[in-house]
Amino acid sequence: MLVTARGSGQELSLPPAKLYCWRNASMRVLLTILVTAVCLGVAVGKADTVPKKTIALFTPEQIQRARHRLANEEPARQAVQGILQMAQQWVQFSDDHLRETIPPPQVPRAFNISFSGCPVCGRETFKYGNYGFETPLEKPWKVICPNCKSEFPSNDFSAFLKSGMKDRSLLTGDYPDDGWGWKKPGEEKKYWFVAYYCHWHWMRHIIPAVHSLACAYLLTGDSRYAHKALVMLCRIAEYYPEMDHNKQSRYATEFQPSYTGKIVNAIWETGVATNLAEAVDFVWDAIDSDTELQRSLGKDAEGIRQHLYRNLLMEFIKAIKEYRISGNYGMHQKTLLTSAIVSQDPELLQWCVDYILNNTGDRYTHEGLQFALANLFFREGMGHESAPGYHFLWNKEVAHICDYLLRANVNLFGHPTVKRLFYYPFEMSAAKGFTPTIGDSGSVDVSRIDLPAWMAEIAYRQYGDPLFYPLLPKPQDNAGRAYTQFTDLFQPDFPPAPSAQPDTSPYERSRLLGDYGLAILRGGQGENQRALTLYYGWAGGGHGHYDRLNIELFAFGKKLLPDLGYPQFAADDPEPPGWTQHTVSHCTVMVDAQRQANLARGRLHRFAQSAWVKFVDASAESVYPGRASLYRRQTAMIDLPSADAFYAVDVFHVQGGKQHHYSLHLPGTEVVFKGIAFPEPRTGTLAGEEVPFGKMYDDPQRANATSGFHGYAGSGFAFLTDPQEAQSDRSWLASWRQDDIRLRIHWLPTQQMHFIACNGYPKGNRANPPLKYLIAHTQTKGVEPLRSTFVTVIEAARSTPLIRSTHLLPLAPDSADTVAIEVNHRYGRDVVFLSLTPERRRELPDGIACSAAFAVMRFGNEGNLRQAFVTGGEATCGTWRLQAHDLKGNVEQVLPDKHEVVVNLRGNIGDEDLLHRLILFRAGEHQAEYEIFRATREGKRWRLWLGDYEFLRGRALVGEIDEAQRTVRTPTVLALDAVALVKGMAVSNEARTAWWRLKSTRRGEVALDGDASLTSLRADADGDGRAVLLVWDFGTGDSVLIPGQADYRR
Repeated sequence: MLVTARGSGQELSLPPAKLYCWRNASMRVLLTILVTAVCLGVAVGKADTVPKKTIALFTPEQIQRARHRLANEEPARQAVQGILQMAQQWVQFSDDHLRETIPPPQVPRAFNISFSGCPVCGRETFKYGNYGFETPLEKPWKVICPNCKSEFPSNDFSAFLKSGMKDRSLLTGDYPDDGWGWKKPGEEKKYWFVAYYCHWHWMRHIIPAVHSLACAYLLTGDSRYAHKALVMLCRIAEYYPEMDHNKQSRYATEFQPSYTGKIVNAIWETGVATNLAEAVDFVWDAIDSDTELQRSLGKDAEGIRQHLYRNLLMEFIKAIKEYRISGNYGMHQKTLLTSAIVSQDPELLQWCVDYILNNTGDRYTHEGLQFALANLFFREGMGHESAPGYHFLWNKEVAHICDYLLRANVNLFGHPTVKRLFYYPFEMSAAKGFTPTIGDSGSVDVSRIDLPAWMAEIAYRQYGDPLFYPLLPKPQDNAGRAYTQFTDLFQPDFPPAPSAQPDTSPYERSRLLGDYGLAILRGGQGENQRALTLYYGWAGGGHGHYDRLNIELFAFGKKLLPDLGYPQFAADDPEPPGWTQHTVSHCTVMVDAQRQANLARGRLHRFAQSAWVKFVDASAESVYPGRASLYRRQTAMIDLPSADAFYAVDVFHVQGGKQHHYSLHLPGTEVVFKGIAFPEPRTGTLAGEEVPFGKMYDDPQRANATSGFHGYAGSGFAFLTDPQEAQSDRSWLASWRQDDIRLRIHWLPTQQMHFIACNGYPKGNRANPPLKYLIAHTQTKGVEPLRSTFVTVIEAARSTPLIRSTHLLPLAPDSADTVAIEVNHRYGRDVVFLSLTPERRRELPDGIACSAAFAVMRFGNEGNLRQAFVTGGEATCGTWRLQAHDLKGNVEQVLPDKHEVVVNLRGNIGDEDLLHRLILFRAGEHQAEYEIFRATREGKRWRLWLGDYEFLRGRALVGEIDEAQRTVRTPTVLALDAVALVKGMAVSNEARTAWWRLKSTRRGEVALDGDASLTSLRADADGDGRAVLLVWDFGTGDSVLIPGQADYRR
């Protein structure tokens, strides 16, 4: 269907709108919206009449409220002080200056000057960030290096621009730039001074100025602000249709010809377009009275309205359809919805709402919300990008969208996954103040994702949970509201404070984010909070690292095993693929001196916890396919009796290939070694004395390349400097301290090992303070695959370390898959047992025996057993015994609308405390991991509530059905097979009256097993004109395993 957006003269290919209905967990219909099919040519008034009549984003009452607050409340004035100051600065400029300061499309744009840094001081400039070059407003077209203060280009580009970019006699000096860069002799790539200034002139000056002027007008009613904003908006509207980042940018020219966008790249353009749409809305009512603007442009008020409407608002929508405005999930949807609301075209708004809800078969980032929430979000409330800094962008954008959809009477806040978007920062928190640094997110010092106040306010209004209230900024006298941003001035007063106290306990105990693939072992209180995280999830979807089974350690307000986080560049440079995103820079194992082969998800085996012990067991053989038959990590965090001391036991089993590198790194380089004799550091890098820093020496294709670095899979050793190397088969100790914080790593070799100490630099930039990397290396020249077991005890304490010694204990029978460790400390000794074969009994010294996956026994100084913890078996000491056998059974009933499952559990089961225990659902190759939040015994069955999480993992539009082949065609993007193993997952029709098992998925086709006729997939249960198939994390008949655990305290 072709629909002509009114007043635009443009035809947009829009699908017919459909019924959309959401049912919440209680099955009550929250909303039914009938959006009638938009008929071609139906428009009120003239075809070229702009439908927009007035401001759309705020009501007159809201505007009056904001102006009253600004006039009467100092906190309100402080909240918008920056906006008003910028508006006051720009309102002083003449109209001609404002027009001239806006660059035409012919001037290229570049988000950075060069990956080589500065022509004078090189990469030293990156000490000040990726975009550190200054672009002073008072010095048009001049960029200044923040490090050496050199100024570029050498020519007067303003004069060259006025010549139509034709008079090349004006390209003078040592660093002339005609807009398309200056090339340094001997280098392949250019330095783009003018393009960099142009890009950041738009992003730092023009867009903020226009938006600030429009906001200032809305807040004050002062027509001077509106006039200046309109002068700039009209000039931007003149240029905007011709903006084409794909033909007018450094990156598209030198690196990626399809790097599309408008003024800036397609991702960043979402923010540009949203800000411009808002600015148009805010000053719309001033157009009629601005006779000076009408005279200078030679247009009447209607002509100006059409100019802005067609060349900005409709261009935004057109660019979204052409993917030239296209960001992370939710970004362009917010831009689309904002533009449609601002347009005040009801037919266009109806189409946009339907598109945002129901579009499918497009790029995955353009999938409609009812498909995306099932297919593209992890159930814990994050989008399918592993990096928290990126997937939380999805959360914020979808929160905005859901809030805006209320204007169209669409309420999505009852959807379980939408709800989790707001709880996500609590779920993801490690120790206080830290979010795990996974993928391109955070840094060695900072990695915190907080729920912004505006999201907390939405959540508190929608859900009433006291958890959100403390995040609201406190107003004076606890009355009215506080103001942190422009939009706050328009909002009503805060709701009253809750009568109940927030329940923070779920976010203080250890948590498993099973769909995302992260175990968070938490402990301690207050300033002694600590956490150890193990990541085994899918790292695809963008900005992921080759880091499966990576661990991080947080304690005492500091990162003790810090991940590097965001690379120097998220672009084509040697550093991200060769270092920051590479396996070698993470606390994990590298096989055959090659990075992990893919971003595949690992598999959880066990997760257990008590008040003093936390344990996780996960594997990821999939990241070394055909090479590693065993790649598994068992990690425990164990409290010591002193509140400010604890330790972790880390055991990493690897089999396959010819060499293994197990790596840990400390927060600095001031490390003291005991029990091992490292020589003085040698020159060069770990790759060799003659191998320079950062060179991809072991990849002939990239060793001397100037681009195309992604795909590098070598060792990354050229990013490690000052290597020291020694051989040892005896335990040794590495100690680091900062102020009163002590970190000690006890190395317990299980064989002769080659140890390396070297320096690695955050972001691969040697201007940054380095970290000390400690690597254990094993190697074989035999024909059999190498088998290695790496064992460390990681001790953290304030002031005084409490561990006196650690050593491996003998086992009978001995086996490479089992480790026993004795940890002697001030309060006695701990015996820690970890095994991959818990069914086999092992004898230890002093009458101890274990047949368990994990056990720890604590003996006092007098020799008596004081505490013990066991999971997956039993431990004995003399006549004492502690049993914790796994519980097994099957699913009998799934109640997704109640978030419940009914299971039978075999064996002699007493009044098991199943609260907060792990439950594994398995069918075929698929496994789903959940936490039990409530358990009720019903005869021989148990009814388990698994939290208010969505069980639905996939939703696909039903297309052509092939009954004989048992396949269903679908246009929907199903990411299931990329995220996890899917064979065996439960599949139902929309009504949940017919069930199958998933055989496979690939783009466009779903293959099913089962006896039910596939024609029942045509059932349209909610009457919206679409039949969908549903894919579930588990179904009736799935096997169930609940790892046993038992805690003993004398």
